[in-house]
Amino acid sequence: YMGANALAMNITDGTDSTSCTWTVSVNGTCTISATTPTTPGPVRIPFNAGATTNFQAAASIGCNFQWVLNGVAISGASGANYVLASADSALQVGGNVLQVQVTNGTSTDTKTWTVIKNTPPTCGSQLPPSPLTTISVGNNQNFTANGSDLNGDPLTFTWKDNGNAVDTSIYTITPGSNSSVANFAPTSSYVGARTIKADISDGYDAASCSWNVQVIPVCQIASSSPGGAIRPSSEMCSMI
Repeated sequence: YMGANALAMNITDGTDSTSCTWTVSVNGTCTISATTPTTPGPVRIPFNAGATTNFQAAASIGCNFQWVLNGVAISGASGANYVLASADSALQVGGNVLQVQVTNGTSTDTKTWTVIKNTPPTCGSQLPPSPLTTISVGNNQNFTANGSDLNGDPLTFTWKDNGNAVDTSIYTITPGSNSSVANFAPTSSYVGARTIKADISDGYDAASCSWNVQVIPVCQIASSSPGGAIRPSSEMCSMI
């Protein structure tokens, strides 16, 4: 009986007759058979404004879809697939409720996800605290990055020198609890201005501790003679 049906009732008095007729549409039951993500959550999504997360639902034929975020129907979200953008103004930092509702007018089914918008990690503190540090060739300096994460996520640290992964023959990395220490022992090839960064990730978003570092050479007298000029071994050295 699924679909359109014609229903008629004949009425007679034994001599004449008439009838009443109806067109009856029989709908099936709207049921959501599968979803992506498969579990109700919590589903963590990045804070990064460019991040998106895909949600899907499969339902019976003939059912209409409506996606709802925090109790408000999402305009235009009437398909089996919905891409949730972290930049959505209705998405709050912390807990959110995303639902998909399917209905055919007589039957309705709903699935719900708990969605957590991530709180990014931060560089809680750094040592040395001053962003500008001077180191001479032959010396070494510890740089400490202390990360903080309100979600309590484990943090990973990636050290970079001028945007590139550090050379472990120059940098000695010592991990800690939500912290990391890089001991920098520059050689003469590192002379000049450098940017040292510790990128901090919680698996969803990232932050960084950063230092501007000036590596200076060891000043030595390259040559001298009585009555001749005395020249330092580097242009960065000055004569007194």
